[in-house]
Amino acid sequence: MSTTTDPDRLLLDDRRARILQDLQRDGRVLSTVLARRYAVSEDAIRRDLRELASQHLLKRVHGGALPVSNAFEPYAVRRVQEPRAKQDVAAAVARWVRPNQVLFLDGGSTLTEVIAHLPAGLNLTVITNNLHAAVALTDRPDIHGVLLGGTIDSASHITSGLRALEDIQAVRADACLLGVCGLHPEHGLTAAHQEEAQLKRAMVRQSAECAVVLTRDKLGTTAPYVVLPAADIDTLFIEPDVSGEQLAPYRQLGIQVLQ
Repeated sequence: MSTTTDPDRLLLDDRRARILQDLQRDGRVLSTVLARRYAVSEDAIRRDLRELASQHLLKRVHGGALPVSNAFEPYAVRRVQEPRAKQDVAAAVARWVRPNQVLFLDGGSTLTEVIAHLPAGLNLTVITNNLHAAVALTDRPDIHGVLLGGTIDSASHITSGLRALEDIQAVRADACLLGVCGLHPEHGLTAAHQEEAQLKRAMVRQSAECAVVLTRDKLGTTAPYVVLPAADIDTLFIEPDVSGEQLAPYRQLGIQVLQ
């Protein structure tokens, strides 16, 4: 069997591996820049980006690509990732919460962790579609917990659907705490599924404040469905050791960053 194409395949694989390294380092790649860097045509780079996107290794956007969110991993995988970071972020959220608030609490493992960090005596009402947070609330008789109705999403471990949307629309909350699939200063807050994005938007519309809770692995990444522009976020919670340089684009949009 002929192996004349093997050197070309090796060169192609090496270039694609380097593109992923560029993306990890810079947080974004442009087709025109990559074409000059690797001395190939922009068509060749576009083919590279299409192939890498088909493997869920990056997210193609007009003119280049962005890092892809890990939101497509099952909840059982995500819930054990970065436990210390999630605890740090949850503690920052708990310091921010004020007595007597009515809060929407979104899905996600970081927001589940928030329940354990909320101090006693705040007289809160927490309305959530997060099944694990709802279970955690059964151990908090000092918090009035409300589970949104709807269909159980076995991938994200949330309730969703028309019933959940109607339940959200019947509430005026002081703030919503949103989980995040991806957050990018230009491409905004994004979700893995269209219905999930719709529920998040509804929580924002029904709340006086919008707070986003995430760990660094979601920062600068994107998922397929846009929830809202980054500039519409009031407060962003993230780990204490994320650098000011990484957070500068969000602060420039007027977002309060708490660590």
